[in-house]
Amino acid sequence: MNVQKKAWSLVVVVVAVAATVVLATGLSALELRPAQPFAMEAPAEGGEWGLQPGTRALEIALQAFVIIAGVLLPFSVLYFIVSPDARKQVLRMLASLIWIPALYIAIRARPELFNLDQNPPLNPNLA
Repeated sequence: MNVQKKAWSLVVVVVAVAATVVLATGLSALELRPAQPFAMEAPAEGGEWGLQPGTRALEIALQAFVIIAGVLLPFSVLYFIVSPDARKQVLRMLASLIWIPALYIAIRARPELFNLDQNPPLNPNLA
């Protein structure tokens, strides 16, 4: 990478960081409501929304994933902007993963083709 490309890369990174700082300063007057627990599933008849028993580990894992993704996403976007090899690699990876939403749509549209029972028994010994 020559000096001119490195200089432009530095300019792009500085502009991105400056834009983030400017956007963050606009949030000083933002008022948020008190937090509500995240509901992992709908409440039972007459029940209340909230965490169901046994979902604490899932909640912690979900929060950890969101925090890690939130920290790494800006750096990865900047890397993809600056590096041509990274852009090519991401495009190849996205092209190879296009089958996932297609498979999901196919399963949702015709579950009988995939031998998926819509209401499986709660006790597998009863089947």
